[in-house]
Amino acid sequence: RASGTHLGQHIVVSTAAGPAQFKVVGIVSDQQENGTVLYVPLTTMQSVLHTPGAVNEYWIQTTSANHNLIDQTNARLENAFAARGLQITTQKEYVGAANDRATYRGVTTAITVLGLLIAAISMVALINTLTMVVLERTREIGILRCIGAHARDIRRIFATEGMTVALAGWVIGIPLGLGLAHAVVTLSENVFNEHVLFAFPALNIPIALIGTVILALVVIQIPLRRAVRFKPGEALRYA
Repeated sequence: RASGTHLGQHIVVSTAAGPAQFKVVGIVSDQQENGTVLYVPLTTMQSVLHTPGAVNEYWIQTTSANHNLIDQTNARLENAFAARGLQITTQKEYVGAANDRATYRGVTTAITVLGLLIAAISMVALINTLTMVVLERTREIGILRCIGAHARDIRRIFATEGMTVALAGWVIGIPLGLGLAHAVVTLSENVFNEHVLFAFPALNIPIALIGTVILALVVIQIPLRRAVRFKPGEALRYA
């Protein structure tokens, strides 16, 4: 299915006769050509193309499953029709295409897992970074507490720094992610020799921002607790 497609939706498709509007009445689970194939009733398509009674594809089934016979039949059909501009495709080639799609789904899954792993590593790195900042500024925390700063003030200072780091990662990550996605799409098209649908809804940007803020608020709690637990005297003696 194409990104965002749902039952009952009206979509516009470019055809040889111009744009045509169709209503989505079903979505198949086995995607063809990365979800860019539409199944339309024959009579409907003939009406759209203004070609009543015309067909552009025939399916032929041999009486035997013998591969040699199938290859011979394919060769005879190619000799008879290739000169007329007709393309002959065997089931073997369809199986190969199905295997390519399975491989593509595997690659997509691997990339998704890798992305989640990178996100987890980034969160751990944020925790470690803020923890080191807290340790390096322990004496500063002690001075602030001695001159009247409350725990919430200390928390606010380090929370602001943590959110700044997280938001910087979001700002840098969006263009980097788009570039990586485009590179993966280009590589997939070259490897699998088929068009790969690329879509990046603008809604993903604020969703990523909200997710970044929520995750950052969660992971910075560990170094924040450490920062506010320092007693002024102990913090001032920290070397």
